[in-house]
Parts: sequence; C-alpha cells; structure tokens
Amino acid sequence: MSASPATRSASTWGGLLGGGGARLRLYSHAGLRLGTISRIVTFVFATNWLGYGVLAGTLLVSGLAPLPGGMTATVGLVVGLAMLATVVSYLLATVRWRHRTWQLRGHTFELPSPRLALLQLSLSVPNWLAIAAILFVLLRYQVDYPTLLGVVLLGAVAAAITHIPAGLGALEVIFLTLLGDRLSQAELLAALLAYRAIYYLAPPGIGRGQLLCPHRRHPGWAAPVLTTHDRHRLEQPGHPTGCIPIPAAGRSHGNSQWSTSRKANSTIR
Repeated sequence: MSASPATRSASTWGGLLGGGGARLRLYSHAGLRLGTISRIVTFVFATNWLGYGVLAGTLLVSGLAPLPGGMTATVGLVVGLAMLATVVSYLLATVRWRHRTWQLRGHTFELPSPRLALLQLSLSVPNWLAIAAILFVLLRYQVDYPTLLGVVLLGAVAAAITHIPAGLGALEVIFLTLLGDRLSQAELLAALLAYRAIYYLAPPGIGRGQLLCPHRRHPGWAAPVLTTHDRHRLEQPGHPTGCIPIPAAGRSHGNSQWSTSRKANSTIR
C-alpha cells in the first residue's frame, strides 16, 4: 500500500523535528489538518530548543559545561555566544516580523507574539532545569549541578541526532563517557532508568487519570476530548475506574444529571 502525499509529508516533517512523528500521528487521529499539525510541532520544537539555547549558551560562555572531546574553551565560547545570539534574534524577530508569514514545504508559518515567545522560554528553561534536578537528586548530589546540567544538554543533542525516543541508549553513552570516572556504571544506569520512569511515565499516567475522571477536575480547566471508543467504554455499567457513574435512566431517557454534565464536561467525536 502506497502512502498518501499528506502521510509522506508528515513523515518527512516529523523526522526533521525529531519527536514530531509521534505527534503527527496522534494529532491526525484527532482530526487536525496537516498544516495545523505542522505549526503545532514547529512551535513545540522551537519552545524546547529555545530554552536549550539559553542554558547551553550560558554554560559554555561561563566555562561551566563539560566540553566534548576535541572542543577547546575558545570554540566553546564561540558556540555559546552563537546560541545566545540565536535566542535573542528570535525574540527580536517576534517584535519586528510579528504578523509576517513564511512558506516552507507547502506549509504557512507565522512568528508568535513577543509575549508568547517569552512564555516559550519561561516553560522551556524550567523544563531542562527540572530534568537535571531529577538526576541530581537520583545521583545523590555526587555530581555538581552545573556539570550535570551540561551533561544532560549534551546528551539531548546526541538523542536528537540519533532520533531515538527519549534518547534511549544515546543518553547512557554520554553519561558513562563523561561521568564514568566519578560514578559507577550501575549508579548511572539506575539513575537514568528511574529518571525515565519519573519524567516520561508518571505525567501521562496522571493525565490519563484526569481524562477519565472529568468530575474531579477544577471547574476552570478545559474540557477533555473523548473518542467514541472512550465514551462506550466509560458508559459500561460498573466501569473499573469508578470515575463516571451513569444511571440507567440517564442512558435511556437522556434527562438525568449525567446527561447535562456530559455535555458540559466532554466533547464526543
């Protein structure tokens, strides 16, 4: 079976942005158009690497980051300044060309507002700091935080180049190479395994619980989007989650309290 032009374009674009392929598939199943998905993926990509540029550039300029083999302090300084200059240029571009659009591979893109660009940084920088903080605690403070942050950022580049989900394997190689003389292999691998469980598995589990239990959400939160499959599964009597009790009268007559709350709390496709 041959792939459609939209699918081929999605695969190419997703591969270019690293983890974009998975997002493209998920958003396509949600009914979003390819142009909209591409803009979302690009925005997420830019958000992630803007924060990276700020932190990596700062560490390289200050001389606190561990340098890869063959890179001198002067080269590190130049690379760090280039990273910081790129971030500053992006922020200035959001002011200068705020309403201008660009065409790339058949997709239209527009820069965000300066306020949104600053919000991108305010989300991305803490995210990278949190990743290093998790590993800092898991390694029992045996490596100073700036050095560990530098190793994390270097590992992120290796993971992006190899296109391996969650940097599996690539991150281990970087940690063992740069920190193997300070900590044992078992300590490093155990910390990375625990980090992945905390960072990658725990948040989706919490999010899935919120999706299945809409009546426990804060009233001001956005309504979840439920598929027809989810709706049928949740409406089964004695559903194991116990989140959404559905009286028989509500299902047959449609005038119960659940009938009203269902319209307010979920969008059925």
